[in-house]
Amino acid sequence: MAQSQNQKPQVVDSSHLNEIVSTVSDVSEKAMEESRKAVDKSVQVAKDYPVHTAIGAGVVGFVAGVITNKLLK
Repeated sequence: MAQSQNQKPQVVDSSHLNEIVSTVSDVSEKAMEESRKAVDKSVQVAKDYPVHTAIGAGVVGFVAGVITNKLLK
């Protein structure tokens, strides 16, 4: 967006920048931890239900193949 002539650009000082970096770092660490938990849970489900996992993967692959075939015709 274009700034109006009456507005001056805002300057971020070092304390605000450090606060932003800290916040982004915290959010990143939280996202990484949640991702690890999701992967661990997914792996555990695959170990607990290997046949169901294989069938599900086959169905997803089949559907993807059908869709790809229709799109490329």
